[in-house]
Amino acid sequence: MEIFKLLKNLTFSQEEEVDQVIYEDEALRILRTMSLNQITDFMVQDQDEFVVLMKGKASIETSNDLVKMEEGDFLFIKKGVRHRVLDQDRAVWFCGFIK
Repeated sequence: MEIFKLLKNLTFSQEEEVDQVIYEDEALRILRTMSLNQITDFMVQDQDEFVVLMKGKASIETSNDLVKMEEGDFLFIKKGVRHRVLDQDRAVWFCGFIK
């Protein structure tokens, strides 16, 4: 077994979010995402998604809601929900996609 240190060796970019695949199989994909201050485009996932904001701060905007997140917050996003990420400040995310 291999341990992945979620808060070590962080890599941020001025240009875009940095995604790193931690684990993937036929049922699940796990990412660590690092963002300085990027605003993502609106997206609609075809998979259920859960996110944990491990470090920093950020907000997630849906068609009818704005969720302000702090370190340690967890959010479940059902597949098909249109959303984007904004107000990021050195955000480090733990993201899971259930295939």
